[in-house]
Amino acid sequence: MSKAISSCLIIAGLINFFPVLGVFSTTVLSNAYGIPEPQGNLAILLQHRALLFGILGAIIIASVFKNTYKPRLF
Repeated sequence: MSKAISSCLIIAGLINFFPVLGVFSTTVLSNAYGIPEPQGNLAILLQHRALLFGILGAIIIASVFKNTYKPRLF
């Protein structure tokens, strides 16, 4: 895999991994979305979304280093 593709995957992975910080704090979520601090079900929903984005970002970053995770174009 070329260095340009690897660097693009790392950038995309970091962008997708960044929201995982919202899992630990509803204040981070309220700042990220520009809403009042979420309560109850909304907080759980946004934390779940942040966790899924974190998992996706980790897989994208891992694909740079592990051959089995690399995308196949053809």
